[in-house]
Amino acid sequence: MKRFFNVCAILLAICLAASFVSCKNNDDDDDDSSVVAGDSSVVAVYTYSDGHDTETLTFYDDNTVTSVIIFEGGQTDSKTGTWKGNLSEGGTISIRNGTYDFSVSGTGNTMTYIGNEFTKQ
Repeated sequence: MKRFFNVCAILLAICLAASFVSCKNNDDDDDDSSVVAGDSSVVAVYTYSDGHDTETLTFYDDNTVTSVIIFEGGQTDSKTGTWKGNLSEGGTISIRNGTYDFSVSGTGNTMTYIGNEFTKQ
């Protein structure tokens, strides 16, 4: 009987381990999971805050971009996407199930994206 309980405990542990490994964030608005940011060098970082929430866009030299939003209550939302164009004039960002234009000021210190002005860090 003791052996039976040991076998059951081992099987239960294996099932629990397998279920935790298979857990994943399955949000419908996830971007292409094949895009992995951070495997290359950071090209630029821009930040926007409306006094409540803060969004940071990090551009990488492999044309990936990450968006991290920190909400007023401390919750965060992070997405990875791609960008095209150049960071001295502008281009497009494909992220959060859409493609959006961005423009960069003449000095490169200000970027306009989805109607908000981001400041270069």
